[in-house]
Amino acid sequence: MSATLSSIEIEMKMNESVPRNEISRATINVAGVPTSYYEAGRDNSEPIVFLHGMSSSADSFREVMAELSQAYWTIAPDIPGFGYSGDTHPYTFPRLINWLEEFLRESGATPAHIVGHSFGGALAVSYALADPADARTLILLAPSVLRPGKYPQWLRKFAQTDLSERLLALGVSASRLLLQRQMRAAFYDPSQYDSSLWERRARDYERARASAAVLRASALHNIRDDLHEIRQRSCIIWGENDPVLESTDAAILSNLMPQSSTTMHLLPQCGHIPHVEKHAHVMEIIHSFLDSE
Repeated sequence: MSATLSSIEIEMKMNESVPRNEISRATINVAGVPTSYYEAGRDNSEPIVFLHGMSSSADSFREVMAELSQAYWTIAPDIPGFGYSGDTHPYTFPRLINWLEEFLRESGATPAHIVGHSFGGALAVSYALADPADARTLILLAPSVLRPGKYPQWLRKFAQTDLSERLLALGVSASRLLLQRQMRAAFYDPSQYDSSLWERRARDYERARASAAVLRASALHNIRDDLHEIRQRSCIIWGENDPVLESTDAAILSNLMPQSSTTMHLLPQCGHIPHVEKHAHVMEIIHSFLDSE
């Protein structure tokens, strides 16, 4: 992917577990949105695209990217409204799908294996439905695909109003007052991590301007009835102790995609962020899934 880099755009604050020369960061304009992305590996290899969750950023995939870049071209954009990317309005899934389509085609990263976590998993599946030829496989980490279908009708109607996003924004802001508790809540055992992880997650929270917009957009984006159209090979990875999304959704999601050859993995003693909390196990699963392509 070509882009003009400034010294600020190239600068990365990375811990010692990821060599500096393996990953670079740049910013390009996509669909009117300044889009920051990390990449590693060679662009003549098969591309893997990573889509992060809400209140997170592409930074959450750095370790995964570094390992997979030995054999693949790995790319992780900050979704609009998060990380170092710009904002977009109105904030809707169709707009995000268009942004992702332009990002991948401008970069030449199609067809791509697409990895999506939580909200990023919902975007990954939505993109696969909209542009099936450009999504080679799907690797879904605790994806929030089924949550919108569980919202009551009154809430979906309320989400159509401008007031809903303002109220959601108040709730997200209030939760920031309990930031340390909020950051740890997604993990099964947060005590095993040192301060470097919490510093990275705190930076993500500080730059997450679109969390309320994501909640509203998700309430208005129920793709449950379209999942039978998914034909890509899929891998679903979920922590059994996920406190954010019900791990029982893994089997339901798999059954709703009968045309997809789906493998499912439930990880014990694991919360909502399996690629961090069970990194080694998740990497084994991903390598095995991609090697069987």
